[in-house]
Amino acid sequence: MNFQKHSAAGYLAGRHRGTNKAILLTAAVLACVFSASAGAQGGLLEEIVVVAQKRTASAQDVPMAISAVNGQTARDLGWSNAGDIVTQIPSVTLDENQARSEPNFRVRGLGAEALNAAGQSPVGVYFNEVYINNLQGRGIPLFDLDRVEVLRGPQGTLWGKNTTAGAIHFVTRRPSHEADGYALATVGTMEDATQWTIEGAAGGSIVADTLAGRIAFKMEDRENWVENEFPGGEDLGAFDSTALRGSLLFTPNDVFDANLVLSYSDYDGDFR
Repeated sequence: MNFQKHSAAGYLAGRHRGTNKAILLTAAVLACVFSASAGAQGGLLEEIVVVAQKRTASAQDVPMAISAVNGQTARDLGWSNAGDIVTQIPSVTLDENQARSEPNFRVRGLGAEALNAAGQSPVGVYFNEVYINNLQGRGIPLFDLDRVEVLRGPQGTLWGKNTTAGAIHFVTRRPSHEADGYALATVGTMEDATQWTIEGAAGGSIVADTLAGRIAFKMEDRENWVENEFPGGEDLGAFDSTALRGSLLFTPNDVFDANLVLSYSDYDGDFR
């Protein structure tokens, strides 16, 4: 069991017999509302707003090696968990061992050689600006994202000492006072094994112009798809995952807002 505190945030992670559970509580006081969108429309790339320098700025104006992918693009690419970002973001790789539930990221080839519960990686992973050291907490299901930011090279000045290789920042959708939501369901097979996913989100104003809320969820299930030919051996590859998230946005005036995010995830199954 590992317990850490980072600014006005708390993080709790644990593992027992192949089951990973994580509860993440973040509270952030911000002076502005984040917004991000990217996509090819009419041949033009829309602006992506990032917080790579601990302040909102266009990704094109940030003087560092950065990749930013918005939530809609991540969904279109089929990203399901944190480790999937390596399929599209340059210079970021993943150790294959326990890749889904405990991703060990490398940036420009730099990462932890032997990372355990007491070890630290030179790649800092953040969830809504909360640092996640433990590998078990890094297996984040990706759903209802606002964006993913990847910063290459040392980031210790702003992001902390454990970012000598770089930093990876997952940012979820914030509530808004406009009602919106979505629902998705997918089903398919892999090596004759069935896999399905259900996810969705909904949000809107609770108190007009003052308090807004948003809830999101994701459920995944996959059957064994790796046949174990050893006599008496069990087949491999199955997992089931459940994740929930609730957010509250408090905006008492035009110059102040506070965003509270409560996340829960439960992963049970094989590591890949």
